[in-house]
Amino acid sequence: MKMKSLIPPTPPGWEPSRQPTEPAPPTDERSAPAPAPAPTPPAPAARRTLLTRAAPVGGVAVGKREITVLAVPWDESARVFWRGEWWQETFARGAFADYIATTTRYPRVNREHTRGATVGKIMSLEETDRGLVAVIKVAKTEAGEEALNLALEDMVSASMGYRTNSDLDAIVNRAAKTRRVLRAALAHLSLVEDPAFEGATVLDVRRG
Repeated sequence: MKMKSLIPPTPPGWEPSRQPTEPAPPTDERSAPAPAPAPTPPAPAARRTLLTRAAPVGGVAVGKREITVLAVPWDESARVFWRGEWWQETFARGAFADYIATTTRYPRVNREHTRGATVGKIMSLEETDRGLVAVIKVAKTEAGEEALNLALEDMVSASMGYRTNSDLDAIVNRAAKTRRVLRAALAHLSLVEDPAFEGATVLDVRRG
């Protein structure tokens, strides 16, 4: 059955309470050595930010309780908020090839990027000529049933959470405010109302 296409703070620092101490005995300033400087603590390791990109659902396979989505279309620009500014971002074909080849367990699928609001899991990922395609197995729960019905009615889109491991994983043009992702790892997939990529669609829906 042919379906419609869809698109898609660190808590403030705390200071431990200071315990009262006994006053130090007087010393002879002429013989007292100068105190050693306090060691400088190492800088905290930089954390890679989890980013999200949305796109419409592509298809729902109702008989098998599966939703197939084009999660990321190649070379389609989306306006995204990155490092405190608005940028235009695209994904290059092959951006998820290393991730697919090395991962042993695909992430879960939730609603509106809410951790714990699980509605299913990713069964397979494939890079196609159009983009990254994911097949979602929907849970037999009330939330899963709702997600399946919304996908059937063209009312949700696919949105992924992803990470890059280094600055070399993307080509950044600060003057033009463009960012082209070359390598990325999928953190989760979500079904949302508001897509970012117009070209990402639900490809199939199957109910069981």
